Amino acid sequence: MVVDRVAGSSRADIYLDPGHPRRSNDIDAQGYYYDVCKITFNDGNPPEQTYYGTSILNPGFVLTKATDYNLRVSGKELSVQAAQSDVDFTSPSWNVGPDKYQDLKLTVANVSTYGPSFVMLRGPAGRTFPDTQVPEQWFWGSPPELWYAGNGTRSDRNDHWRMEFQQDRTGVDSGNPIYTTTANAYVSPGSNLQNQALTFTVVYPNGKQDVFPHTGQTLVAPFTNPTAPYSRVPAPYSITSFPGTVSWDKQLPSSGANNDPGDIHLNVDGLPDATTLTNVMLSNEFGQEWPFNQDGVNVPLRTAYSAHSTRADIDFPPVRDETNSRLMLRFTLGS
Repeated sequence: MVVDRVAGSSRADIYLDPGHPRRSNDIDAQGYYYDVCKITFNDGNPPEQTYYGTSILNPGFVLTKATDYNLRVSGKELSVQAAQSDVDFTSPSWNVGPDKYQDLKLTVANVSTYGPSFVMLRGPAGRTFPDTQVPEQWFWGSPPELWYAGNGTRSDRNDHWRMEFQQDRTGVDSGNPIYTTTANAYVSPGSNLQNQALTFTVVYPNGKQDVFPHTGQTLVAPFTNPTAPYSRVPAPYSITSFPGTVSWDKQLPSSGANNDPGDIHLNVDGLPDATTLTNVMLSNEFGQEWPFNQDGVNVPLRTAYSAHSTRADIDFPPVRDETNSRLMLRFTLGS
Protein backbone atom coordinates (compact mmCIF):
# COMPACT_ATOMS: atom_id res chain seq x y z
CA MET A 1 0.00 0.00 0.00
CA VAL A 2 1.15 3.55 -0.75
CA VAL A 3 -0.21 6.69 0.94
CA ASP A 4 0.23 9.95 -1.00
CA ARG A 5 -0.32 13.06 1.12
CA VAL A 6 1.04 16.57 0.88
CA ALA A 7 2.42 17.68 4.27
CA GLY A 8 -0.25 19.51 6.23
CA SER A 9 -3.02 18.59 3.81
CA SER A 10 -6.34 17.24 5.10
CA ARG A 11 -6.53 14.94 2.06
CA ALA A 12 -4.62 11.76 1.21
CA ASP A 13 -4.75 9.22 -1.61
CA ILE A 14 -4.27 5.52 -0.86
CA TYR A 15 -3.15 3.05 -3.54
CA LEU A 16 -3.21 -0.71 -3.11
CA ASP A 17 -3.21 -3.87 -5.20
CA PRO A 18 -6.66 -5.55 -5.10
CA GLY A 19 -4.80 -8.80 -4.40
CA HIS A 20 -7.68 -11.21 -4.95
CA PRO A 21 -11.09 -11.42 -6.64
CA ARG A 22 -14.09 -10.14 -4.72
CA ARG A 23 -16.38 -12.72 -3.13
CA SER A 24 -20.11 -12.59 -3.80
CA ASN A 25 -20.93 -12.39 -0.08
CA ASP A 26 -18.85 -9.19 0.26
CA ILE A 27 -21.32 -7.16 -1.78
CA ASP A 28 -24.48 -5.38 -0.72
CA ALA A 29 -27.68 -4.70 -2.63
CA GLN A 30 -26.31 -1.43 -4.03
CA GLY A 31 -23.21 -3.12 -5.50
CA TYR A 32 -20.80 -1.88 -2.83
CA TYR A 33 -18.23 -4.03 -1.02
CA TYR A 34 -17.55 -4.26 2.69
CA ASP A 35 -14.03 -2.96 3.31
CA VAL A 36 -12.25 -2.05 6.54
CA CYS A 37 -9.65 0.72 6.71
CA LYS A 38 -7.62 1.50 9.86
CA ILE A 39 -5.75 4.80 10.13
CA THR A 40 -3.19 5.62 12.85
CA PHE A 41 -1.81 9.15 13.23
CA ASN A 42 1.79 9.85 14.27
CA ASP A 43 0.84 12.07 17.21
CA GLY A 44 -1.94 9.77 18.36
CA ASN A 45 -4.56 12.51 17.90
CA PRO A 46 -7.15 11.43 17.12
CA PRO A 47 -6.61 7.80 18.22
CA GLU A 48 -6.60 4.98 15.69
CA GLN A 49 -9.66 5.27 13.46
CA THR A 50 -11.44 2.25 11.96
CA TYR A 51 -13.71 2.83 8.96
CA TYR A 52 -16.07 0.14 7.74
CA GLY A 53 -17.17 0.21 4.12
CA THR A 54 -20.90 0.25 4.77
CA SER A 55 -23.29 3.15 4.36
CA ILE A 56 -24.92 2.26 7.70
CA LEU A 57 -21.82 2.56 9.93
CA ASN A 58 -19.96 5.31 8.08
CA PRO A 59 -22.16 7.17 5.61
CA GLY A 60 -19.28 9.48 4.69
CA PHE A 61 -16.78 6.72 3.90
CA VAL A 62 -16.01 6.22 0.20
CA LEU A 63 -16.97 2.65 -0.68
CA THR A 64 -15.33 0.48 -3.30
CA LYS A 65 -17.00 -0.77 -6.43
CA ALA A 66 -16.06 -3.94 -8.30
CA THR A 67 -12.36 -4.24 -9.14
CA ASP A 68 -10.66 -6.33 -11.81
CA TYR A 69 -7.63 -7.71 -10.02
CA ASN A 70 -6.20 -8.94 -13.35
CA LEU A 71 -6.39 -5.49 -14.97
CA ARG A 72 -2.97 -4.39 -16.24
CA VAL A 73 -1.63 -0.85 -16.41
CA SER A 74 -2.10 0.47 -19.95
CA GLY A 75 0.91 -0.42 -22.09
CA LYS A 76 2.02 -3.18 -19.68
CA GLU A 77 -0.34 -5.88 -20.91
CA LEU A 78 0.93 -9.33 -21.84
CA SER A 79 2.23 -9.53 -25.40
CA VAL A 80 2.80 -12.71 -27.44
CA GLN A 81 4.20 -13.35 -30.93
CA ALA A 82 4.32 -16.76 -32.62
CA ALA A 83 6.71 -18.16 -35.24
CA GLN A 84 8.10 -21.59 -36.06
CA SER A 85 11.76 -21.70 -35.10
CA ASP A 86 14.73 -24.01 -35.61
CA VAL A 87 14.69 -25.16 -31.99
CA ASP A 88 13.49 -28.43 -30.49
CA PHE A 89 12.47 -28.74 -26.85
CA THR A 90 9.13 -30.57 -27.14
CA SER A 91 7.39 -33.56 -28.69
CA PRO A 92 3.76 -34.21 -29.71
CA SER A 93 2.66 -35.62 -26.34
CA TRP A 94 2.61 -34.80 -22.63
CA ASN A 95 6.10 -36.33 -22.29
CA VAL A 96 9.24 -34.30 -21.58
CA GLY A 97 11.86 -34.05 -24.32
CA PRO A 98 12.46 -33.23 -28.02
CA ASP A 99 11.39 -35.14 -31.14
CA LYS A 100 13.92 -33.88 -33.78
CA TYR A 101 11.33 -31.54 -35.35
CA GLN A 102 11.07 -27.76 -35.12
CA ASP A 103 8.89 -26.22 -32.40
CA LEU A 104 6.46 -23.34 -32.58
CA LYS A 105 8.10 -20.55 -30.56
CA LEU A 106 6.07 -17.96 -28.68
CA THR A 107 7.94 -14.81 -27.67
CA VAL A 108 6.30 -13.39 -24.54
CA ALA A 109 6.70 -9.89 -23.09
CA ASN A 110 5.47 -8.22 -19.88
CA VAL A 111 5.42 -11.38 -17.76
CA SER A 112 5.39 -10.81 -13.99
CA THR A 113 8.89 -10.84 -12.51
CA TYR A 114 7.70 -13.30 -9.85
CA GLY A 115 7.17 -15.95 -12.50
CA PRO A 116 4.12 -18.08 -13.35
CA SER A 117 2.98 -21.37 -11.85
CA PHE A 118 1.03 -22.44 -14.94
CA VAL A 119 1.11 -21.48 -18.64
CA MET A 120 -1.30 -22.65 -21.34
CA LEU A 121 -1.64 -22.25 -25.10
CA ARG A 122 -5.03 -23.18 -26.58
CA GLY A 123 -6.27 -23.62 -30.11
CA PRO A 124 -9.83 -22.88 -31.24
CA ALA A 125 -12.62 -24.55 -29.25
CA GLY A 126 -13.41 -28.06 -30.42
CA ARG A 127 -10.11 -28.71 -32.19
CA THR A 128 -8.09 -31.81 -31.26
CA PHE A 129 -4.58 -32.94 -32.08
CA PRO A 130 -4.26 -35.14 -35.21
CA ASP A 131 -5.46 -38.74 -34.78
CA THR A 132 -6.28 -38.19 -31.09
CA GLN A 133 -9.12 -37.04 -28.86
CA VAL A 134 -6.72 -34.75 -26.97
CA PRO A 135 -7.93 -31.10 -27.02
CA GLU A 136 -5.58 -28.78 -28.88
CA GLN A 137 -3.89 -27.28 -25.82
CA TRP A 138 -0.37 -27.21 -24.44
CA PHE A 139 0.50 -26.90 -20.71
CA TRP A 140 3.54 -25.92 -18.68
CA GLY A 141 3.34 -26.38 -14.91
CA SER A 142 0.36 -27.60 -12.92
CA PRO A 143 -3.12 -26.18 -13.61
CA PRO A 144 -4.69 -24.82 -10.41
CA GLU A 145 -7.77 -26.71 -9.21
CA LEU A 146 -9.87 -23.55 -9.47
CA TRP A 147 -8.91 -23.24 -13.13
CA TYR A 148 -10.30 -26.71 -13.82
CA ALA A 149 -13.51 -25.82 -12.02
CA GLY A 150 -14.34 -23.36 -14.80
CA ASN A 151 -12.59 -25.01 -17.73
CA GLY A 152 -13.55 -28.67 -17.78
CA THR A 153 -12.74 -31.83 -15.87
CA ARG A 154 -9.23 -32.66 -14.69
CA SER A 155 -7.80 -35.62 -16.61
CA ASP A 156 -4.14 -34.81 -16.01
CA ARG A 157 -1.70 -35.94 -18.70
CA ASN A 158 -4.43 -37.13 -21.11
CA ASP A 159 -5.88 -33.70 -21.79
CA HIS A 160 -2.90 -31.79 -23.18
CA TRP A 161 0.49 -31.79 -24.88
CA ARG A 162 3.56 -30.44 -23.18
CA MET A 163 4.92 -26.90 -23.38
CA GLU A 164 8.39 -25.72 -22.40
CA PHE A 165 8.48 -22.27 -20.79
CA GLN A 166 11.78 -20.44 -20.25
CA GLN A 167 12.07 -17.24 -18.17
CA ASP A 168 15.54 -16.24 -17.01
CA ARG A 169 16.18 -15.64 -13.34
CA THR A 170 17.81 -12.34 -12.38
CA GLY A 171 17.98 -12.40 -8.59
CA VAL A 172 16.18 -13.02 -5.29
CA ASP A 173 13.77 -10.87 -3.26
CA SER A 174 13.00 -11.95 0.34
CA GLY A 175 13.94 -15.50 -0.55
CA ASN A 176 11.77 -15.55 -3.70
CA PRO A 177 13.33 -15.78 -7.18
CA ILE A 178 12.98 -12.75 -9.46
CA TYR A 179 12.78 -13.23 -13.24
CA THR A 180 12.99 -11.11 -16.38
CA THR A 181 9.77 -9.72 -17.87
CA THR A 182 10.40 -11.58 -21.12
CA ALA A 183 10.11 -15.32 -21.75
CA ASN A 184 9.92 -17.91 -24.50
CA ALA A 185 7.44 -20.78 -24.78
CA TYR A 186 7.85 -23.77 -27.10
CA VAL A 187 5.28 -26.33 -28.31
CA SER A 188 5.16 -29.10 -30.86
CA PRO A 189 2.56 -27.91 -33.42
CA GLY A 190 1.27 -31.36 -34.39
CA SER A 191 -0.20 -30.00 -37.63
CA ASN A 192 -0.22 -26.88 -39.78
CA LEU A 193 -1.79 -24.29 -37.48
CA GLN A 194 -1.79 -21.50 -40.07
CA ASN A 195 -4.50 -18.85 -39.49
CA GLN A 196 -5.79 -20.59 -36.33
CA ALA A 197 -6.76 -18.24 -33.49
CA LEU A 198 -4.69 -19.07 -30.40
CA THR A 199 -5.11 -18.04 -26.75
CA PHE A 200 -2.15 -17.77 -24.38
CA THR A 201 -2.80 -17.79 -20.61
CA VAL A 202 -0.35 -17.21 -17.76
CA VAL A 203 -1.41 -17.99 -14.16
CA TYR A 204 0.65 -16.75 -11.21
CA PRO A 205 1.07 -18.28 -7.72
CA ASN A 206 -1.19 -15.60 -6.18
CA GLY A 207 -4.08 -16.59 -8.49
CA LYS A 208 -3.79 -13.65 -10.86
CA GLN A 209 -3.62 -14.34 -14.56
CA ASP A 210 -2.78 -12.70 -17.88
CA VAL A 211 -4.52 -13.67 -21.11
CA PHE A 212 -3.47 -12.83 -24.66
CA PRO A 213 -5.03 -11.73 -26.93
CA HIS A 214 -6.79 -8.99 -25.01
CA THR A 215 -9.01 -6.24 -26.37
CA GLY A 216 -7.82 -5.02 -29.77
CA GLN A 217 -5.17 -7.73 -30.15
CA THR A 218 -4.99 -11.05 -32.02
CA LEU A 219 -2.79 -14.13 -31.83
CA VAL A 220 -2.98 -15.95 -35.16
CA ALA A 221 -0.76 -18.95 -35.80
CA PRO A 222 1.72 -18.76 -38.69
CA PHE A 223 2.37 -21.57 -41.16
CA THR A 224 3.77 -24.50 -39.20
CA ASN A 225 5.26 -27.64 -40.65
CA PRO A 226 5.06 -30.39 -37.99
CA THR A 227 7.75 -32.44 -39.75
CA ALA A 228 10.25 -29.62 -40.38
CA PRO A 229 13.53 -31.19 -39.22
CA TYR A 230 15.57 -29.63 -36.44
CA SER A 231 18.93 -28.85 -38.03
CA ARG A 232 21.13 -29.35 -34.98
CA VAL A 233 20.13 -32.76 -33.64
CA PRO A 234 22.87 -33.68 -31.13
CA ALA A 235 24.51 -37.05 -30.93
CA PRO A 236 22.38 -39.26 -28.66
CA TYR A 237 23.32 -39.73 -25.04
CA SER A 238 23.97 -43.16 -23.70
CA ILE A 239 20.99 -43.64 -21.38
CA THR A 240 21.27 -46.27 -18.67
CA SER A 241 19.30 -47.17 -15.57
CA PHE A 242 20.81 -45.83 -12.36
CA PRO A 243 22.30 -48.74 -10.37
CA GLY A 244 21.96 -46.92 -7.05
CA THR A 245 18.92 -45.85 -5.07
CA VAL A 246 16.78 -42.72 -4.78
CA SER A 247 14.67 -42.68 -1.62
CA TRP A 248 11.96 -40.33 -0.36
CA ASP A 249 13.24 -39.18 3.02
CA LYS A 250 10.84 -36.63 4.54
CA GLN A 251 9.11 -33.29 4.16
CA LEU A 252 11.12 -30.45 5.68
CA PRO A 253 9.56 -27.79 7.94
CA SER A 254 7.88 -24.89 6.19
CA SER A 255 9.73 -21.58 6.05
CA GLY A 256 6.42 -19.85 6.71
CA ALA A 257 6.84 -17.55 3.69
CA ASN A 258 4.23 -17.37 0.92
CA ASN A 259 2.36 -20.46 2.15
CA ASP A 260 5.50 -22.52 1.59
CA PRO A 261 4.50 -26.15 2.30
CA GLY A 262 8.06 -27.25 3.06
CA ASP A 263 10.43 -28.96 0.63
CA ILE A 264 10.61 -32.71 0.05
CA HIS A 265 14.01 -34.25 0.76
CA LEU A 266 15.37 -37.10 -1.38
CA ASN A 267 18.46 -39.23 -0.71
CA VAL A 268 20.52 -40.36 -3.69
CA ASP A 269 23.02 -43.15 -2.99
CA GLY A 270 25.30 -45.28 -5.15
CA LEU A 271 26.53 -42.68 -7.63
CA PRO A 272 29.55 -43.92 -9.60
CA ASP A 273 32.83 -42.77 -8.07
CA ALA A 274 35.09 -40.37 -10.00
CA THR A 275 32.14 -38.75 -11.81
CA THR A 276 30.36 -35.39 -11.54
CA LEU A 277 26.59 -34.98 -11.32
CA THR A 278 25.19 -32.44 -13.83
CA ASN A 279 21.95 -31.52 -15.66
CA VAL A 280 19.66 -32.82 -12.94
CA MET A 281 15.91 -32.95 -13.66
CA LEU A 282 13.07 -34.32 -11.52
CA SER A 283 9.60 -34.80 -13.04
CA ASN A 284 6.30 -36.39 -12.05
CA GLU A 285 3.82 -38.28 -14.20
CA PHE A 286 1.54 -35.26 -14.56
CA GLY A 287 3.95 -33.07 -16.53
CA GLN A 288 5.44 -31.04 -13.65
CA GLU A 289 9.22 -30.76 -13.65
CA TRP A 290 11.86 -29.39 -11.28
CA PRO A 291 15.05 -28.47 -13.21
CA PHE A 292 18.43 -27.68 -11.73
CA ASN A 293 21.07 -25.70 -13.60
CA GLN A 294 24.51 -25.23 -12.13
CA ASP A 295 24.67 -21.63 -13.40
CA GLY A 296 22.06 -20.70 -10.79
CA VAL A 297 19.29 -19.86 -13.28
CA ASN A 298 15.82 -21.38 -12.76
CA VAL A 299 16.55 -23.47 -9.67
CA PRO A 300 13.39 -24.86 -8.02
CA LEU A 301 15.40 -28.08 -7.49
CA ARG A 302 18.15 -27.78 -4.88
CA THR A 303 21.03 -30.21 -4.54
CA ALA A 304 23.77 -30.74 -1.95
CA TYR A 305 26.51 -32.62 -3.73
CA SER A 306 30.31 -32.76 -3.77
CA ALA A 307 32.13 -33.64 -6.99
CA HIS A 308 33.16 -37.31 -7.16
CA SER A 309 30.92 -38.17 -4.21
CA THR A 310 28.80 -41.33 -4.28
CA ARG A 311 25.73 -39.64 -2.75
CA ALA A 312 23.65 -36.47 -3.11
CA ASP A 313 20.80 -34.73 -1.27
CA ILE A 314 17.99 -33.25 -3.34
CA ASP A 315 15.20 -30.93 -2.15
CA PHE A 316 12.21 -29.79 -4.20
CA PRO A 317 9.00 -27.81 -3.46
CA PRO A 318 5.86 -29.94 -3.87
CA VAL A 319 3.01 -28.67 -6.05
CA ARG A 320 0.51 -31.48 -5.38
CA ASP A 321 0.03 -34.57 -3.23
CA GLU A 322 2.41 -37.12 -4.80
CA THR A 323 1.14 -40.08 -2.76
CA ASN A 324 1.52 -43.29 -4.84
CA SER A 325 2.58 -41.36 -7.95
CA ARG A 326 5.80 -42.11 -9.80
CA LEU A 327 8.59 -39.56 -10.18
CA MET A 328 11.62 -39.72 -12.45
CA LEU A 329 15.07 -38.36 -11.64
CA ARG A 330 17.34 -37.84 -14.64
CA PHE A 331 20.90 -36.60 -14.60
CA THR A 332 24.10 -36.56 -16.61
CA LEU A 333 27.37 -37.96 -15.27
CA GLY A 334 30.54 -36.16 -16.29
CA SER A 335 34.14 -36.95 -15.61
